[in-house]
Amino acid sequence: MMKSLAFVSLLLLSPMLFAQKVEEKIHITGEAEIEIPADQVLLTVHLQYKDYENVQTAFNAHKAAEQKLVKLVKDLKISGSDVQYSLISFNRQQEYTATSSLREYFVTTQTVNILLKDLKSYPDILIKLVNSGFTNVSTGFTSSKGKDFPEELLTKAVEQARKKAEVIAKASGRKLGKVTYVGDAAKSDPIFRAEMTYAKVADSGGFISEYPQTIKKSLSLEVIFELY
Repeated sequence: MMKSLAFVSLLLLSPMLFAQKVEEKIHITGEAEIEIPADQVLLTVHLQYKDYENVQTAFNAHKAAEQKLVKLVKDLKISGSDVQYSLISFNRQQEYTATSSLREYFVTTQTVNILLKDLKSYPDILIKLVNSGFTNVSTGFTSSKGKDFPEELLTKAVEQARKKAEVIAKASGRKLGKVTYVGDAAKSDPIFRAEMTYAKVADSGGFISEYPQTIKKSLSLEVIFELY
């Protein structure tokens, strides 16, 4: 009888005896950034035309401007591979008149991105765009080396995550274990968040053809460590 009871007790305890130990883990966001030369300019031409009577009139004006822009781009000898554009979109909108009544109109919109690989050509091309009637143009720096540093960014992001994890582990009286997961972070760690900027002047003041510019490339990773 005693042997039977002991056997039953062993069966009841066996799941607890053979259960795996639950591993404790810590999730850390690692961020990294590097500065690379800004050796290109991206021009974004915004095309928008409206008419109060019908959409066809707005569309015709839009197509005429589009053809004019195509001719200008060809005259400037800009490669077709350096030009990207969105499709024309149409909308019916309303605005208030001088008598505070609502008036409907039709509007077309489109954006055209032009990549300039020579920084020194930027002022002349921008002036030619404006003189040709394209006055809604936004600009920004970019780099031909924007995709050349993935390994360096990954290494720095994981190293930063490890340093942060070591601080937390030490403060809590624990030891840091191995990495069990690395992936894109959904959002940055609010405690250790680094200030991110996209373009930085390497020297104060001056013109872009005289003073080098840099662009910051950033990466944010979620790294999971074991804790002991």
